[in-house]
Amino acid sequence: MKNPRGSATGAAKSGLFERLRRELRVRHYSPRTERAYVTWARRFAAFHQPRHPRELGAQAVEQFLESLVSERGLSASSHQQALCALVFLYTSVLNVPAPWVEDLARPTTV
Repeated sequence: MKNPRGSATGAAKSGLFERLRRELRVRHYSPRTERAYVTWARRFAAFHQPRHPRELGAQAVEQFLESLVSERGLSASSHQQALCALVFLYTSVLNVPAPWVEDLARPTTV
């Protein structure tokens, strides 16, 4: 993925998104889910560039999800999908335990 300045992000250079696709396919996720998860991972990486997601943790995920709700008015179901995509990224691709997921706030529908 290219950032506005024209250079690739650290995540794109590392092949992170291709590894994410591979892990999703191995687990037989649908192509539609694959597209959604890769999109959320790209948005997360772009939000925190130039830092690689491996360098980020619970606080970075929380900041990203909060920005989606507060700045973009994201629905509760889309928020949940973004959270699931990031949990999959951390646990299945980066092999980073994510016990902090339980502590993240989840939006409720009104």
